Amino acid sequence: MGQRRSSERAGYWRGVIGKQESSGMSAAAFCRQHQVPESSFYNWKRKLKQRRREDESKREDQATSPGITLSGAARKNPTVKFVPLALPTPPTVKPASCEVVLPDGSRVIVSSQCDPDWLREILQVVQERAC
Repeated sequence: MGQRRSSERAGYWRGVIGKQESSGMSAAAFCRQHQVPESSFYNWKRKLKQRRREDESKREDQATSPGITLSGAARKNPTVKFVPLALPTPPTVKPASCEVVLPDGSRVIVSSQCDPDWLREILQVVQERAC
């Protein structure tokens, strides 16, 4: 069956299902009164619901990118477009500390914010103790 024929059948069944929903009748009673096979009615209702979910999912996938959440208005409007941005490379992070290993195996862990004069004093004391 061609794409056009399938689309026409889907349109027909959308109309039938819409009429049943607005009639206030149960699906079984509506199908009996309108001589519609109940199994076909439910089959098409399921198919159309699934297609609607797939179409909505595709639209949301096309409108969003990882890490970006659309507002309600933008989510409902599939014509909303995003412009890609070139972000600069983040600056390198300085280490929070470093480790100084002395010839005798002693280790001193020093903050990157440490005052150089204070570090000299610490290293002198450690070296004196090692002797």
